[in-house]
Amino acid sequence: MRAFVKPAISTAANDDGNDDSQLLRAALQHFANHGLNAARAARDEAERALATGDRSGAEAWIDICSAFDRRQGARLKREMSAQDIQPATYSR
Repeated sequence: MRAFVKPAISTAANDDGNDDSQLLRAALQHFANHGLNAARAARDEAERALATGDRSGAEAWIDICSAFDRRQGARLKREMSAQDIQPATYSR
């Protein structure tokens, strides 16, 4: 009979090893406020933070955005990286 019994799963199927309960709480609260528009609203907040120079705030919003839409979050990260490596403008 033991041959027909499946072994117990040791971790949850959605457990990616990232135990960031603070991020999870923030994402759930954000979802409660914005529903299905949560990813877009988080993207807007990240863009606002970037525009004001708040890099750590932008990173936090990008993490929340990524929790809902990984592609959109990755796109935001690329955009943020591109802004960091823009050549400096010099006045002559």
